[in-house]
Amino acid sequence: MKKLVLNNFKVFHTFSIELSENENALIYGENGTGKTSIFEALKLFYFKNRILDEQIAPNVVGEERDNQVRQFLDEYKNDMAESLSVEIDDESFMSHDNSNNNIFLVSYNNLDGNLDEISIENIIKTAYFSRIDENISWGELAEIVVEETNSVLKNLFWIDDVELQPINGTVCSIKNADNHVPKQANLTKFFNEGLLHVIRFVILIESAVYFSDLNQCPVLVLDDCFNSMDMQNRTFMIRFLLQKTSKMQKIILTHNIGFFNLFNYIANNSEEKVSDEWNKFMLCKINGESTLITKDEDNVTTLRRSLNTDNAVETGNKLRRLFEVLIYKISRLTNIGEMQETRCLLDRLCSTTYVYLSADGDNIKNIYDLVNEIYANVKNRDGNEYQLAKRLREKIESFREHDFLKIIRPALEELRLMQKVALHQASHGTEGLPPISSKELNVALILLEKIEKAVNAVIDTSKRIDTSA
Repeated sequence: MKKLVLNNFKVFHTFSIELSENENALIYGENGTGKTSIFEALKLFYFKNRILDEQIAPNVVGEERDNQVRQFLDEYKNDMAESLSVEIDDESFMSHDNSNNNIFLVSYNNLDGNLDEISIENIIKTAYFSRIDENISWGELAEIVVEETNSVLKNLFWIDDVELQPINGTVCSIKNADNHVPKQANLTKFFNEGLLHVIRFVILIESAVYFSDLNQCPVLVLDDCFNSMDMQNRTFMIRFLLQKTSKMQKIILTHNIGFFNLFNYIANNSEEKVSDEWNKFMLCKINGESTLITKDEDNVTTLRRSLNTDNAVETGNKLRRLFEVLIYKISRLTNIGEMQETRCLLDRLCSTTYVYLSADGDNIKNIYDLVNEIYANVKNRDGNEYQLAKRLREKIESFREHDFLKIIRPALEELRLMQKVALHQASHGTEGLPPISSKELNVALILLEKIEKAVNAVIDTSKRIDTSA
């Protein structure tokens, strides 16, 4: 898959993403920014017939079926007055031949389905997998998948005491050190949810590889599949995924910024990288529209070059967009999540109440690093309560003293004001208001440049530290 174009589809008025040959995509976005819309668009394009069969009774035929199909497709529309289109590599979802699919879609719902039972057949059939042979022996497949799953749990996840065993067709039992008698029903009473999610994820990935045609670059799409896993299991899961699916094109969607950063690090680590190429994207709400931010975004330098050729509205739009993109980058660095609108993010970033990121030269720390340092001191307090309190206070005061946002907060506040009184009218060409002056443009660019340099410096330092670690 090289190109996806959406028009009037769910949260998107317009949307497009382009990838080079077999390039993978890692896409981060908060809830409501369009991750699930992308997943649903891919599902509709590649599995339209299955979706319609699931929604419309088989006895509904002719004109009545056509009407129900039309009504169902209308539910995907962003605006009922406009037409809907989903295109991949310049082909419409309405004309795509589903029989040639080589794609596998897995969402969090597939991991969090019926956790009280492990049925290989049911787990696979609830996901959206192509190339499943109707004449397949599910019992034989279950034995193959279970053997591979047990091996992965033991060798990649270091889970030595868990074992799956097919006992009734494709239904499996599970046992571990705490449950020597194998369990096949009511599994949530005996095993934690995280372990059951890991098992189902491994089963799905092993099955996707089994069914795929590796000679035609199959596509694997994962939507928020790592929510319930702790950091250790996420790390193991990423490594397993990269090793097992190295011959598949992958599109991974997540709303978890910690997972996004972890995956980005592991995917670019030379030991785990294999031959995969990754492109990273961020979904954001800019001017109320869900927008995909790429590495080719405008920066202050390119904006300065375009001042002589762009009109006031184009310049204003680019200034506002760059400002909002930088806000999202800062929120990523500081681990401020669950905020979709830049207005909300700005309120948090301009507040002096909290410190989210400490930057002292090459010493970059976020709040999680601070918590880890505090825990290390508490764990090794040597019985000296006074010294413990002193050490903790010093660490917290040092963290607050080197508040990264302190450097750029004045610029953020100035730009927030300019956004309301100057950039807004520049980007909208508001009638009756004077156009933005060249002085205001230059001030905005100077402030943006200060923020951009500070953000890029932290990003570059973090990358350098990760590379040398």
